[in-house]
Amino acid sequence: MKLFHLAVLCLMLSACSFFPGHQRQTPAPVLLAPSSELLPQILKQHLTLTSAKQSDSFIAILRLTHTQTSMVALTLAGQPFLNQSYDGQLWQSQNLSGQPLPEKEIFSMMQFALWPKASLQKNYLKENGWKLEFKKNERVAYYYEQPYLVVKRSKSNTNIEHKMGHYQVTINTFETEPLR
Repeated sequence: MKLFHLAVLCLMLSACSFFPGHQRQTPAPVLLAPSSELLPQILKQHLTLTSAKQSDSFIAILRLTHTQTSMVALTLAGQPFLNQSYDGQLWQSQNLSGQPLPEKEIFSMMQFALWPKASLQKNYLKENGWKLEFKKNERVAYYYEQPYLVVKRSKSNTNIEHKMGHYQVTINTFETEPLR
């Protein structure tokens, strides 16, 4: 009889592997089309990525227009290591670092922090597992009820916590240049 119960338990556990829970999966990054609600501008930012294992800093230069969003990431010495752009249809990314990077995730996090609430609500759909919360200086994305991204803004910086990735990015914008 014990052998029968053990066999049933093994069968149940193996059946569970055919139906993985959504909350255990990491979602595909959501890329957002350029927004006419954002002012065309160039943002120069100092970013610090912090995880339990390391802390790294770099510079990002964002170019936001109504037709394309692009970003160049530079080492603190000024060496480019990542070029990215998205026009709402064509995603391009060139990783010059020689290291594997979560390229779309980096871009998606930046967009989640900057894009207007309406754009986020239009693209982070409930039927795809997303739930969004907005407060005065905070926005949170949940994926199947699990915290995914938490963005907190203060006068001095923006902090993005990637809850599923167990790291955070602190952004200090040091220069803003309007585009005409």
